[in-house]
Amino acid sequence: MTKITEPWGFDLFSNQKVVEVKKAGSYEGKYFKEDFEVFRKLKRALWKRKEAGAVLALVDYIGDNSNGYTFGLSLEKFKIEYGYTKTSYHDAVKTLEFYGILEYANRFKIDPKGQTAPIYIFRGDFNPENLPKEKYNSKKK
Repeated sequence: MTKITEPWGFDLFSNQKVVEVKKAGSYEGKYFKEDFEVFRKLKRALWKRKEAGAVLALVDYIGDNSNGYTFGLSLEKFKIEYGYTKTSYHDAVKTLEFYGILEYANRFKIDPKGQTAPIYIFRGDFNPENLPKEKYNSKKK
């Protein structure tokens, strides 16, 4: 299978993920009108499942960005802004992947130095009724 790469004008780091933000809403002319209730329902559903604070913090960290925005997910920035450890960060990323809220796009960004990073789509439009019945267990391999 061919690796689909897209140019990226910023430096990437090994093990970094690039995130494209997708939110519920619609365009009115050239302006995006976000449906905030969809995002609130997702956060409430995660809260009711008693997800770790790092999962909710990561949802906020990514979800604070505009629909269509693409950025390099940064462990260091997340640690500074939210105070979670590297392990909590990685568990939160894996939890969002497990639930399908962070979805692998089967594409990569490539920076000017040749470093690549996988692209993930943040599904801010995710319907919480589609969450799997079981929770993600980082201890289970």
